[in-house]
Amino acid sequence: MVDTGGLVLFLAVMSGTPGPANMLLLGAATRYGARAAAGFLCGVVLGMQLVIWPAGLGLMELAARMPTAFAALKWACTGYIVWLAWHIAGARIDRAGGDAGASPGLARGLLVHPLNPKAWVIAAGAFTQFLPASASALGGTAIVAALTLIVGTIMQGLWFLGGGAVARAIAGRPHERWLMTALGFMTVASVAWAL
Repeated sequence: MVDTGGLVLFLAVMSGTPGPANMLLLGAATRYGARAAAGFLCGVVLGMQLVIWPAGLGLMELAARMPTAFAALKWACTGYIVWLAWHIAGARIDRAGGDAGASPGLARGLLVHPLNPKAWVIAAGAFTQFLPASASALGGTAIVAALTLIVGTIMQGLWFLGGGAVARAIAGRPHERWLMTALGFMTVASVAWAL
């Protein structure tokens, strides 16, 4: 049985914490405005599907054929996510400055997640932490893909629309450290839920 609650929490924290995609979304909205950069947001959100489907179909096949390797991958993903959380806690918001030129569009957005190591870790973590090894590859991947699309749209949309305002309000101030530490803690908590 899929741990839907844990998976949604994990996806919300992982897609809502600072990372390459969110920083690019924040920067695009700040530099070009939400209307001009909306295609980029759509590309980023849809581009995660280019990671989820190959990862899910391959990982669930691995789980069916080699349960021990699947369990080892689960612990490796957990370790990497904890390491990532440590870095999130120490990260600081990089306020984007104004740039001239055309806004990045849908095509550039589609490339963000396939080239983003954090996206592959999110995909691997979602499959290894929240789906049983007995889940069908197609069914399990469809569930993760649908939830990733919904949660990613919400969380990355928030970064896109509200991230610029938050960055301007807290960057370089004491609250920034507390926010980043809380985001790191939430990342670890989402993995601990699954264990």
